[in-house]
Amino acid sequence: PLRFVATQATAAHTANQISRSTATATPSQTGIWTVVAHHSPGVSALSDDQARARYGETVRLTANVAISSGNRCSEPGYAARSVPAESYLASEYKLPLGGLKPLAGRNQIRLMDVSCGGAPWTALGARLLEIDRDRALAPWDGVFFELARDRDFRAIGQEPGWQLEIRN
Repeated sequence: PLRFVATQATAAHTANQISRSTATATPSQTGIWTVVAHHSPGVSALSDDQARARYGETVRLTANVAISSGNRCSEPGYAARSVPAESYLASEYKLPLGGLKPLAGRNQIRLMDVSCGGAPWTALGARLLEIDRDRALAPWDGVFFELARDRDFRAIGQEPGWQLEIRN
């Protein structure tokens, strides 16, 4: 049962008494990503076998560090923006309309560029093109590597047997 008790009302806080939280400096595309597929819509410096060899690689883009394929940045910076899909893919990557299947039919693409100490970062994952909340494309040598959002750990099981994998 509920019990209601009359009490004295407290004064409302004025706007300048409310503590403000700082805006986050890291876009939603930051996180831990794993290479799960690739798309080669045009000319590429990598063969399909060379691209497949990168499956399972992890790209870690967090507030304090960016790590990809042995490249490490301790001062990462992230800049996110939305661009018109058709004109961006045509001008930046010389792709025809619908040439990149995961982004076909889009009006806008949300992308994120990574810098290291204020200079452009040159590792895989230095630019991400968002497919959806948990998938992105990372262009590299003419190949668009498809990344899936990942975690530092995985656990599966049911009593009595459990399996836990910890990456970092």
